[in-house]
Amino acid sequence: MLKNETYAGIRYFNRITAATEANRQGKEVIRGKWVLRDRVEWIAVKVPAIVSRELFDQVQARLRLHEERYCQPVTHYLLSGLVECGGLRCPVFFFAPLPQSPAPLGEGVGVSPCRVPL
Repeated sequence: MLKNETYAGIRYFNRITAATEANRQGKEVIRGKWVLRDRVEWIAVKVPAIVSRELFDQVQARLRLHEERYCQPVTHYLLSGLVECGGLRCPVFFFAPLPQSPAPLGEGVGVSPCRVPL
């Protein structure tokens, strides 16, 4: 509902087409058999708006901010879970630092469940 433009007063038709080998190149395939068409091919139809356009745009901006801030791709480190801490020999897991963390970019952060300094 938060991303559906129909609530803001515009409904798009002609958005997807059957996936063939010719139109599949470089496009995201939906449920294995559908491909999104280019946005210029979509047909926009005005419908009664439930939410104002300004409110819809504010929500989209907040969703983009949330996506940038919290939805980072997961980074898997080679020795994660195989390295043990020096205290209780708990496994140490490494994570990519968050943008606001004090760790320099490109360096992982090691975390041990027993909280013994690494």
